[in-house]
Order: sequence, then structure tokens, then C-alpha cells
Amino acid sequence: MPSAASKRGRLTRVRERAVDTGLIEVIYHRPSVYEHVELAGDSLAIGGFTHADGISALGDASHRLSDSFWRGMADAAITEASRWRRRSVLQLCDDLGSEDLLAELSHPDCSGVLVVGEPSESVGELVARCPHPLVLMDIDHVGWPTVVTTDNAYGIAQAFDHVYQLGHRRIGFVGRSDDNFAHRERYVALKMKMAEADLPVRSDWVYGGLSHVVHAVEGMRKMLSSPDRPTAVICGNDWLAIGALRAAQSLGLRVPQDLSIVGFDGTDAALLATPALTTVHAPVREIGRQAIRQLMIQILAGVSERSSGVRIRLQPELIVRGSTAPVATANGN
Repeated sequence: MPSAASKRGRLTRVRERAVDTGLIEVIYHRPSVYEHVELAGDSLAIGGFTHADGISALGDASHRLSDSFWRGMADAAITEASRWRRRSVLQLCDDLGSEDLLAELSHPDCSGVLVVGEPSESVGELVARCPHPLVLMDIDHVGWPTVVTTDNAYGIAQAFDHVYQLGHRRIGFVGRSDDNFAHRERYVALKMKMAEADLPVRSDWVYGGLSHVVHAVEGMRKMLSSPDRPTAVICGNDWLAIGALRAAQSLGLRVPQDLSIVGFDGTDAALLATPALTTVHAPVREIGRQAIRQLMIQILAGVSERSSGVRIRLQPELIVRGSTAPVATANGN
């Protein structure tokens, strides 16, 4: 059986053969507006919106917190590409079906494409028309491309088991209402865990709205204003969790004594919230590294035909912080 050292040697030799023979385009797809998020002293200042075309790609300091999740993937991908001795270019794009973008990708200097960011209808157009090997990072798409993403079901199972073991039985969900595959998958996974525990999924304990903090605060206030409210909520991402946290605090509810909150993604903002959020930490940097490796497999193999695609799901990890605690007996579980 080959030793670990010999395997590393073969990997190094493959990388050496792949020396600067084409450019890798890393596209950050952000069609929606940005919510301004800044660190003001020891707290987060949130407010106002800017469209993606109003800033430079990943360069505006006021948006680094709001897009730190995808920035981590892009940064890791670029670093991994350099280990393969490949040049890479990062650009921001709000329309993957843009003729200008497609013309740029058709340039012979381009050898492969990575896309990270939000899902949208234009992803399908890029998939259909991109002339090069293509890998999507955390954007699920039915069809040809390879997708490297988070194991959402595994992450939600960790979140549910955590609050369940703390004694919570009145559990709500905070997710997005748009056509976001990850949030749909996370909600389905939670419903399965609730069914296994013989717990009801109550529609009045489910928030489905935009993932901006300001909208989540408004939507969650209605849920949490009722005396018949959940004692724990599992959220589709950390921004929704911060919205739930702020809604609870505005109503005089204590977190975690009166309400436990679990986020998802493990963004920088989760650590900066007060209290710091318990969250399911997605393997952001490993997604970026694996995406480049999958892209290089296609490039070195000379892949040019559409195939059925590959789904690589990497396991996240629950990080327990200050926003979860055992259920209070007065809450009537």
C-alpha cells in the first residue's frame, strides 16, 4: 500500500505539471443588495442597503462582515490555486448571464471557472454556456457542474440535538422565503428531526422572510410577542439569528435564559454578537480548497463534455457559545 509520503509526492508532481497553463476565473455572484454591517466599538451597527454594483468586489470595508462567509471560500480557493501554480482572478458579478462576462470567459487564456455567492436564475445560463470546466461553491444547481457545499442536514441535526439535549421541545425555525436551496434543505432537515422526536412543526413558530437583519427583527417580533412562543429557534444563517436576537432583546426577552438561538454558517458576525451566537460552522475554507481541486481534476483530464455532475458535501461543526442554555422550567415545556 503506498505510503502517505509517496502520495504527497505524486500530488506534488501533478501540481508541478500544471504550471501556469491557464487562468482560473473566480466569480463572486451577488445579485441582491448588501446590508451595511460594521463593528462599532463592541457591537454590530446594521442599517442601510447598497446594490452589488455600487462597491468593488469584496473590497469595501463596510461590507466585509456581511460577505465574510463567501469571502472565506474565495480566499481559500485563490490560495489553493496558487499551490497548483495557477493564476486566478477574482471579480464581482450580479448577472452570470451577462454577454460581457460570457465573452470574457470565452477567452483562450481562461482554463476554468469557479462561482461562489448567491443562487439565481442566471446560474443556469452560465452553466449552459460556459465553455470551460466549472465548479460551483455553495450554490446548488441541478445539472452538469460539480458543486462543493455544506452538509446542511448534518449541520441541522447537530443544532437540533444540541437544543433538544438542553431540554427544549418548543422549537422554531427562522429561514428565508426565497428560492434558496440551502435554506429549504435546512428546513426540511429540521422537520425530519422534529418528526423523529415526535414534536410538532408549528407554522406560527416558522419565520420565512428575507435574511437581512432588519427584516428578520421585524418578522421575529410577532412570533416572540406571543406568550405561546418557542423557547429555542434554529436559524438558516447567522444574520437571521442576529435578527432573532435583536427582536428578543427589543421585547425584553433574555438570551439565552428566555430564548435559545442557534445560527448557521459560522460567520465573523456570530462571534461579535452579544451574547456570542451558538452556530453551525460551515467548512468555508475547505469548500474553497476542494473546489479548486475538483476544478483541476477536470482541467487536467481535459473535460469538455457535460456530465451528470458531482455533489461534494463537507461536514460542518457545531460551535457552542453564549446564545443557548438549558430550558427554563417556567417556560412550560
